Amino acid sequence: MRFFMNYFRARKFVYFRKNMSWKEVWPYIIVVFLVIAPWFFRSGYLFFTDMSWGPNMALDWSNGLIFLRLPIKLLSYIFPMDFLQKAFIGFVIFLILWGGRKIALFFLENKWQVFVVSLFFFFNPFV
Repeated sequence: MRFFMNYFRARKFVYFRKNMSWKEVWPYIIVVFLVIAPWFFRSGYLFFTDMSWGPNMALDWSNGLIFLRLPIKLLSYIFPMDFLQKAFIGFVIFLILWGGRKIALFFLENKWQVFVVSLFFFFNPFV
């Protein structure tokens, strides 16, 4: 454990960089768009998930998912529910890629190597 702490102190790793530009974010947004583009340009719901999204989504106040379902239900009065489901899945895919990037930044400095490792986090079949 001490080795890792000294390693990160020596590299002066910063968890949240204030000078991060959009140039670092665009490759991840492009990957997310390439994955979910076929879904966005078709109407209807995605039935490959365990989510029970629909126009008549019930709010169960005793369930722990009320903090997720309540904002979605409120947004469904503005946007169609199938669009919200696809946007939510796109956001989750982006978070997977971004989390892989944050972990890869601990060990790599080259931005393209970090990008390839974060793609491995996304396309890893063992998770």
